[in-house]
Order: sequence, then C-alpha cells, then structure tokens
Amino acid sequence: MVHNEKEKEGGEKKEKMKAKKGKDEGGEKKAIMGILLLLAVIVISSVFSVMTHLATGSDVTRTMVRNDYVVNPDNITISMDGNITEVLIGQNVQFMCGGNRTGTVTIIGIAPEEIEGLTFTSNSTGWFDTGVMTKAGMYNATYGEHWELLEVSKPGMGLRLKVNGYEVSGIIAGAPLGIDLISNLDENDCVDLVVRTPEGYRLKQNPADPSQKFDDMNVSQLLEYGSENDSKRINTSGWDVGEYKFSVRTEEENARGLDASSNTRTLAVLKAEISIEAEKDSIVELERVRLTVTDAPKHNITISSSDPTHTIFPAGYEDNLPFDSSGFNEPIQKLVIECKN
Repeated sequence: MVHNEKEKEGGEKKEKMKAKKGKDEGGEKKAIMGILLLLAVIVISSVFSVMTHLATGSDVTRTMVRNDYVVNPDNITISMDGNITEVLIGQNVQFMCGGNRTGTVTIIGIAPEEIEGLTFTSNSTGWFDTGVMTKAGMYNATYGEHWELLEVSKPGMGLRLKVNGYEVSGIIAGAPLGIDLISNLDENDCVDLVVRTPEGYRLKQNPADPSQKFDDMNVSQLLEYGSENDSKRINTSGWDVGEYKFSVRTEEENARGLDASSNTRTLAVLKAEISIEAEKDSIVELERVRLTVTDAPKHNITISSSDPTHTIFPAGYEDNLPFDSSGFNEPIQKLVIECKN
C-alpha cells in the first residue's frame, strides 16, 4: 500500500510538472509572439516615418524680397537630419546641425557606380561650393553622427518663344509673346529675362508695358509670362521691327549661388502688313482661282470684290464660308473665288 501511494504521489508530481512546463512553454511562445509582433510594428512604423520624412527633405533655406519678388539667398541651407535633399551643380550649400553651422562635412559619391568613392569636403564652417562637382548622382554627406543624402543634378534651362501655343521665330509687332521656360530651378530663384534689341541694347522692362519687368524677378513670375492668358504675356505693341535676342540668366546672389544661362532664341519682329496673292492673273468664266491672304495673327480680314455681281466665293473651298458669298470678314488665310456672267 505504501509503495502504491508513493507511485501515485510521484505520478501526480510528474503530471503537475508537465502541466507547468506546458503552461510555461505556452507563455514563452506567447511572449515570443508578442515580441515578434512588437518588432514588426516598430519596423513598419520606422519605415513609414522615414518614407514620410524623405518626402520633405531638409532644405531650410530662408527667402527674402528683391525688386518686390520673393527670392532665395546665395545658398541652399541644409539641416543634416538624415533625409534626401536635391542640389544642383553650381549651387552653394550651407550645412547645419541643430540650427548651427557644422564643422567640416565629408561628401562621398555612392551611386551610380561611376561616382562611387568620389570625395569632397566643405570648409570648416560647413560651406560647400558644388561647382567643384562634375557628375550627377547620389552623394552621402556626413558630419560626425549626422548625415544627409544629396541628390545632385545638373542645372537645366530650355527657353522657347510661343504665340497661341506654337513655337515661333517671328511675330507681327503687337502679338502677345509667350515665354516658355523648362527648368529644374526653384520657383524663388532670381532670374533675368535678357532681351536685346536689334541695336544690341538690353531691355530691363517692357517699353510697351513698364509693369512687365525683365530684370531681377523670380522664376514664378517668368513662368507667368508664358500664361495662356494673353494679358499676362509679353506685350509687343509698338516694338521696333528687327531681330531681338532672348535668354534667361540666373542672379547667383539670389539663386542659391547658381550662375547659369539658358539657350538664346532669336525673334524677328515684323511690321503688320496685309498682302494678297492670286495664283492666276486672268481666268475664264466659271473658272476658280485661289487667293492667299497674309496678315497679323488674330486679325479679321475683310474680303470683297470690285465686281460682286460677277464674283462668287464658292461654299466650302479652302477657308471659304460654308455658303456661297460675294465677300466676308473672317480670320482666314486662303480662299477661292470664281467668275460668272
């Protein structure tokens, strides 16, 4: 009996230990799952935080006012917060940490492969002239434990002159001229629209409208001269005939240190003249002849015959009206007439 009771007690202890072990294992498993879940949340949250921050960059440049326009200073100010900031080759960079200038910052190329290992350094106050760089790519800037990725690009400015949405090389004086600039400049970079007259003089404002400034404006204002609204385009009323040259140039002291120019466009300003040409000097009865009329854009042209009784503009030919007529007032280019008894 004693032996059996001991065996019974031993069995109960084993069962309790087994149950405790199973309970402990279950707790451990739950604890591990809890830790994994916590880690997953932390990792996901960290990635979301970084991605959100990357979108903002660390450009803390403060603007100022010049010639009534908001413009940038002579540098791009970067707080080394571990983000990505866009920089154009030729700009000045002022590195900051905690609101103060850094010491010497080391900049090393990381991608693409051709710039890997390329190394540059700022001066002892964190000032760096990117003009010493020649290749675009991603660079890592470090100062102690602080870092910032620099997405470096070459500056680009492409200038086109437009009328009614079409690129032009000549206009009739008085036509509203659109300025089309495609660039990677900041909207607050200070630029000049360099306009030179046929005599070589530079226009710093529009002689037809002094409120339209060509000098010391920001990119935002320049782009407005390319608006679809004719009243915001360059007013060329009264401009002298001849060839004008147009280009865009940055003012480096207010373009974050960038000294760059666009391509140059030549524009012929012509006198508003109307001309009419006939493909034949004489025709027989009921024969048709094409007339080509040239005039300034957006002008209506009145077409009439000295002998309307024997002249008809047949419907639907070239730019003729959709019905027979003896003359009309329309913005047309080509028309066809026929003679009749």
